[in-house]
Amino acid sequence: MTLEAAGLDATKKRDNFKVMVKFTPLPSVVFACILLAAPSTALQSQTPQVWLKHDGGYFPYFSITAAALASVSGDTIFIRGMVDAAGAPKAYSLATSGESFPITIPAGVTVKPLDGTPVFVAIDITDPAVEILTSQAVPGPTPPQTRIEQLRLGGANVAISASAAANQQINAVLEGIRFGVNTTGLLASATGGTISIQVNNCRVVDGNPLGAPIPQPRLFTSGLVFQANDAAMQGPPGLVDADVTNLETVGTFALSSMQGTGFTRQAGSHDLTPFGNFTRLISVLANGDTNNGIGEHNGFALANPGISRVILRLNGGVLDGKSLSASTGWDVGVYADTQSPAVQILDYCSAWEVTITGSQLRNFRAAGVYGETYIETRGKLTMSQAIVERIGAFSPATTDTALYSGLLLASTESYLSVEAANCSFLDNQGSGAYFHAHDSIQAAEMYFPTGLFTDLQRCASHGNQRNGLHFDAAPNKPHFPRIQGATVGGAHDFYPSTYRSLIDRGGEPDPNLERGQGVVNRCDISNNGDYGVLIEATGSYFDGPEFTAASVRFVNTYIWNNPDGGFFSRLTPVSRTENKAPLLVSPLVHCTLAYNGPSSGAGWTMEVEPVNIGAGPPDRSFFWDDDPFNPLPHPEILVTSLNNTIFQRAVSTDGDFGGNLDAIEIWDQGVPGTFWWGASARIGRAGLRGSYVPDGVDPKNTVFACPFAGPINPGGRTSSQWFLNQNGQAVFYESNNYLRAGFSLSEDAADYEGVTRPAYPLRDKGGEED
Repeated sequence: MTLEAAGLDATKKRDNFKVMVKFTPLPSVVFACILLAAPSTALQSQTPQVWLKHDGGYFPYFSITAAALASVSGDTIFIRGMVDAAGAPKAYSLATSGESFPITIPAGVTVKPLDGTPVFVAIDITDPAVEILTSQAVPGPTPPQTRIEQLRLGGANVAISASAAANQQINAVLEGIRFGVNTTGLLASATGGTISIQVNNCRVVDGNPLGAPIPQPRLFTSGLVFQANDAAMQGPPGLVDADVTNLETVGTFALSSMQGTGFTRQAGSHDLTPFGNFTRLISVLANGDTNNGIGEHNGFALANPGISRVILRLNGGVLDGKSLSASTGWDVGVYADTQSPAVQILDYCSAWEVTITGSQLRNFRAAGVYGETYIETRGKLTMSQAIVERIGAFSPATTDTALYSGLLLASTESYLSVEAANCSFLDNQGSGAYFHAHDSIQAAEMYFPTGLFTDLQRCASHGNQRNGLHFDAAPNKPHFPRIQGATVGGAHDFYPSTYRSLIDRGGEPDPNLERGQGVVNRCDISNNGDYGVLIEATGSYFDGPEFTAASVRFVNTYIWNNPDGGFFSRLTPVSRTENKAPLLVSPLVHCTLAYNGPSSGAGWTMEVEPVNIGAGPPDRSFFWDDDPFNPLPHPEILVTSLNNTIFQRAVSTDGDFGGNLDAIEIWDQGVPGTFWWGASARIGRAGLRGSYVPDGVDPKNTVFACPFAGPINPGGRTSSQWFLNQNGQAVFYESNNYLRAGFSLSEDAADYEGVTRPAYPLRDKGGEED
């Protein structure tokens, strides 16, 4: 828009600087007109650059501050970009236009450039202010929408602040904002109030491309921050509902321009602790207290009076951490955390929900996505068609197994779930995804799910330096001391019992929270530096403080060319006298594990290692039974079984199993009703590889190579090479189903490509139906 298009002629002005074209002065602008009538000496020779559109009229001002003071809901403030005599951009600031920061934008007002000339606003080096713009909060359930568009902001501690106190509301849209060098670009904080905010097509930019004035020197800490808090003890909960669409970073981001900060709660006891203070491009924090002492579910009545929550939807965009050398880059792409209540109430007191759709997160120094929940809180990460890649490529070497992972998720006496579909975790220096259940609530009164629940559908984890997927329950780390047992992969509660809830998914007591056994379905895991899948657990299968379980099933999944092995689990007891290992509840159904381990010789495709810390091997390492005194048949039996799964090493005659599994081999001839139960484990092995012809051939034999479709390229990232060829069905029929009554395995009804499988016994082995 030009001045002429707005009906204004810059040559028609009076000595008092009030343009008298196409407007009638209103009481709402009297104060601003007084300001204009007596401008400072520095501004007297200037032409008005800011125009307030009100009721069809246009009112001129020398500063954004004056126009904002005069504006009311429904108005639009147009700002003309300024340049100096040499044509260099010039910022609106205290020195150049007499701005008084922070500038409060009233609810319902739009702020935007007048035309295509960039508009810079900066806190200059002589100005002690810390915020540039604030969005006004108002009472009432339907606040008018405030819009701030296409501005370039720099030199602030916080460039744009939106703060809603108890019972206040903010409805705001940020469009095309370029956040320059600010400590924080956006801070949206609801303390007992509600904020609805959209951040569209914005950029976080390294550098202040301003001719004048010189902005306040700032160091990047956070790009966008969203946080919700209770107003006070037993006060109303805060809610932030945010959409961030097509966010990107621009520039180099040298570490000299960055300054990390610590965690949003107490120091230590975090998986990022070895990395020290860290910067985060997007930060989410939910902080709730006891909310009248009843928590989210109002005891067990499920009344849901509300808790402090942050709901963030990240749509599209390339979130590039710019860590392209050892001296550049952001540390974390998306950081989400909770603060535990002051008084424990055996219920959730705050929550975050982050959804990432179609976004790319790459080149961060510590983690692509770091999500954590702390005592009696909950979190949920949902991802779709997202890519997380090249994390930690230039970061310092570390022995810590969590750092530099694409996803790094941790739960402590709380509930955390991740549901990812059609996502890729590629070429990260850590693992593709690291799931850490630090410890889980063990009190019998906690009827609501606890643990770290995973649901991965059609995801890929390739080329990571550590593991494709790493599940870790109750480890003891120097910076993260172990407290008690935990559940990883799935989530459990104590309704009706700890054990049964490991195999129930959904249902009571809260249908909105996934629980029971997690799942990895139709996924590809290959060419990682260590294991394809690593499961570690420390604790005991006894129902008590040390109760620990790894509960996640693998269905229709391809795992290949991982040098340390395809599937490895290490189970560690915590008591020398008891020597009871944790529960491993991780069936492999219709999977293919190929060319894992060393290319030839000693090695294995699968191994389960019971760590012996007492006299004799740990008891019952590999199976779970709700009633150990009443063996099969039993309605709640869940066996760590290998069902319709293909194993093959690069040299087909090499063995597939580690020594611990070989010591307790199971003979299953593929005939219903014919099986053998070991004293310390049971693993259904029929049809892992080999033919039922001729009769009597051991179904776990390694004589016959699998009839893969090929062409075989172990270093490739396409799983179709491991499908069976046209001759596959003749020798690779299904094996006995060891998933017993009381447990529904819905994923195996369709194959890797979603094709419905035939009825038993006509199904092929592996993930793909011929």
